[in-house]
Amino acid sequence: IDKVAQPVGFVVVGAEDVAAAQASQDYELLAEGIPGYLARRATGDHPTVSTAPDILADVAEIGINWFDLVLAGNETARRNLTENPCGSFKSGMWSMEAKYLDSLVRTVH
Repeated sequence: IDKVAQPVGFVVVGAEDVAAAQASQDYELLAEGIPGYLARRATGDHPTVSTAPDILADVAEIGINWFDLVLAGNETARRNLTENPCGSFKSGMWSMEAKYLDSLVRTVH
């Protein structure tokens, strides 16, 4: 992971998700200055996050904001990711960590 030089975003679910521990570790190991984002759902497993329509809607919203930030430098997308990337954050179902996202925002002249 120390060779990764591009922004990395992770979306995982509960501790029972086979990808959760590795995603957390990889997020922590990103090199200094590399933008990273880790969204975690409180409960669920990998098949659930990949197939449940209500969870997929949340994941899609997070993904759209992530790509809008990384590819377009959109400040609104950065704010959405860090403040309330999907409505489920309001219910406490999702939590997130982020680092160096400000470096992705492009100023429009």
